[in-house]
Amino acid sequence: TLKIPYGKTFKVTLSDGSIVHLNAGSSLRYPEQFNTFSSRRVFLKGEAFFDIKKNDARSFIVSVNDVDVTVLGTKFNINCYPENETIACVLVEGSVKLSDIENPNSTKVLKPNQKASWNVNSKNFRVEHIKNTNLYTSWTYGELHFEALNFNSLSKILERRFNVVIVNKNELLKQQEFTGTLNMKNTSIKNILDLLSIDTAFKYTIENNVVTIRND
Repeated sequence: TLKIPYGKTFKVTLSDGSIVHLNAGSSLRYPEQFNTFSSRRVFLKGEAFFDIKKNDARSFIVSVNDVDVTVLGTKFNINCYPENETIACVLVEGSVKLSDIENPNSTKVLKPNQKASWNVNSKNFRVEHIKNTNLYTSWTYGELHFEALNFNSLSKILERRFNVVIVNKNELLKQQEFTGTLNMKNTSIKNILDLLSIDTAFKYTIENNVVTIRND
């Protein structure tokens, strides 16, 4: 099991040549060597981007809580952090099939530029078209692309990326949505907060890795 702490990302090459990029706060359980005669299966918690080596005889399966994502050879991103109410899979290239483990008849097959969301409460899939897959994969090369992203969702990403806790006491900021691109490689949480405060004015303090955002 490979566990990635907050503030870090990691790329691992599996025994079949498949490449997995793991985001901060994620874990991947996988065999040192895949069995020659069975499917290639790994277990994910958190977020990862997969670039799977094609093998028509042996499918690749990513197990995420109650969902199996089955592929032959493709590129896709899965977001399944435990605190989320949904498991999201965005397909960049190839084809994937998502299945409810408890109800195998409940499946969805994705085409490129489609996103499937699995609600962990209702146990239902929802599929939508995605214009820009970079919004979901840019983290793999050290950037964050976002469109109309509310501050609560943005703060969760920043918490994992910079290993901080963000306490927001600014009511106006809770209602704001942000669009833009951030270079996450060569910056700090302070630089990003300063940049965000240009759009919506707020003040903050940082103490012992806790960011407190105030109204005044």
